[in-house]
Amino acid sequence: MAVNAHKVFYNPAGENSYLGALSVDEPEKSRLRAARDEIREALRSGFRDWGKFVEDAQLFEAAAITGISNSSSASLRPKFRMQGSWSYDTLNRFNQNPPQQIDLDDGIFLPVSFISKGGTTHPVVASAGYFLAVEKILAPLCRKRGWTLNTDQRSCVRIVISPTAHIDLALYAIPDEEFSVLLEKASTSRRFDDEKADDLQTIFDEIYPTLSADQIMLAHRKEKWKPSDPRKLEDWFLGAVKEHGLQLRRVCRYLK
Repeated sequence: MAVNAHKVFYNPAGENSYLGALSVDEPEKSRLRAARDEIREALRSGFRDWGKFVEDAQLFEAAAITGISNSSSASLRPKFRMQGSWSYDTLNRFNQNPPQQIDLDDGIFLPVSFISKGGTTHPVVASAGYFLAVEKILAPLCRKRGWTLNTDQRSCVRIVISPTAHIDLALYAIPDEEFSVLLEKASTSRRFDDEKADDLQTIFDEIYPTLSADQIMLAHRKEKWKPSDPRKLEDWFLGAVKEHGLQLRRVCRYLK
């Protein structure tokens, strides 16, 4: 006799099902989102006056410093984009804690100039300096909130906000010239205040899909800069969900 176990795995009401048991409570998700927003605001503020946290020689490639006029007075304006299970809607509660934790992945995109060196093109910002700047900017916030700043991850900065949750910050660089052109095109379609965080995020969300894939660079603690386009997996997954339906997302969560 065939048995239909569908309702054991999935109940649209979200209760008394395997999927419901996997789901993260809304209060905990709200705490993570609030922490993300605080981190973003601290980084926006800190990069406006980054000279308080790092020196030119720490943040910029030595070969590029002489070509940067008044670099210590130039503000840097990071943009942000969610990644991973939050953006795919595949977030699950952990199976074992410790060591597992709920995680939120946020990408930091810093528009900066790119230079050619040794036949390759890479950002004028040094990858090690990028990590250092982010960590120094966030250190006061972490102390204030009782969070732990973890620098052991090779391709991100990890902020442990509780025994059950952390936020991973992936550090990207994108060409400022290309970004400025795209920003100008996007802004002509409507009015916006480029000093407001909400407006900046909305504009970046519009520009993000049109950035050149070969010039999105990920900072790595050991390998310095790596070409890395986080849109590839996101586009593939969202395309697969569109083709196969929401059941694919649920099956992914079961398998996780």
